[in-house]
Amino acid sequence: MLFKEYHKNGWLYKGKDAVPWCPRCGTASSKHDIATEGYKEVTHPALFMRFPVKGKFNEYFLIFTTTPWTVPASGVYWLAESRLQELNGKYTTLEKKKGKELEGLKYEMPYKDFESQEKSPHEVVLWDFASGEEGTGIVHIAPGCGAEDFDLGKRKGFPAISPLDDAGIYADGFGKFSNKKYSEVNQLVLEDMKERRFIYKIEPYEHRYPHCWRCSEELVFRLVDEWYIKHKEIKNKLIAENKKVKWYPEYGKIRQEDWFNNMGDWLISRKRYWGLPLPIWECECGEIEVIGSLKELKEKAIDKKKVDALPEIHRPWID
Repeated sequence: MLFKEYHKNGWLYKGKDAVPWCPRCGTASSKHDIATEGYKEVTHPALFMRFPVKGKFNEYFLIFTTTPWTVPASGVYWLAESRLQELNGKYTTLEKKKGKELEGLKYEMPYKDFESQEKSPHEVVLWDFASGEEGTGIVHIAPGCGAEDFDLGKRKGFPAISPLDDAGIYADGFGKFSNKKYSEVNQLVLEDMKERRFIYKIEPYEHRYPHCWRCSEELVFRLVDEWYIKHKEIKNKLIAENKKVKWYPEYGKIRQEDWFNNMGDWLISRKRYWGLPLPIWECECGEIEVIGSLKELKEKAIDKKKVDALPEIHRPWID
């Protein structure tokens, strides 16, 4: 009945987004799934790339990433003055520029000839999400491989290149990386870019990274269609109800309210056997029907006797 109400109120929708994904379990995870125990301290190779500035001789953008496998699906960004120490003193300051002055500059991307890269702009954009606390102040943007990247890509009109399938295997259109698992592509990108002199340096980098709560596999981000419940319509109601609850210990109330204040739209669908059956029927024409009860299902069924004979309300029998 709840889903019927959500749909009636306009809170339920199917949307495309870059979501946390477990290649082993073959399903998405919500932000709530990984909000606490989902993050673990790991060490990844930090890649400091050097992409040539288009039309300039011996000038490069230094770009930081801890996910080399996303580079074949990427775009780029700006340099923060506070990160010059990453050059380890091996530099001379010739001129200082504000990020705004770099906006729109084109760069040479090592995988620009891939079929999947045909519509990518390969230019500098400004983004306040890039950190001045780590890396170089320049990050590459891969709208199909990260939630924040996807959001920026939508605002800027960038194509979202989504390289991975359900099992974390690279799709066609990515040259030598196609049909290989993302973890293998990680190493191949490092080796390939080092050989082609696109790397300034590589060093170990310790940070917190999301893992699957089911199997402890590292998560990746994939661009997929999933079902969501809009948070704006219900957030204030949840906060109000939370205030009525007597929490033991008391800090539980604060923690829960903080989560409500920072929540996004709730990803409710799961793939394979990890999800609950959703009472949603979607026609090829785009029409959506949400069933609110067994009685309503029987009323709309072609063969009503089959509904009475159902062992349980689960997809294998409903289909």
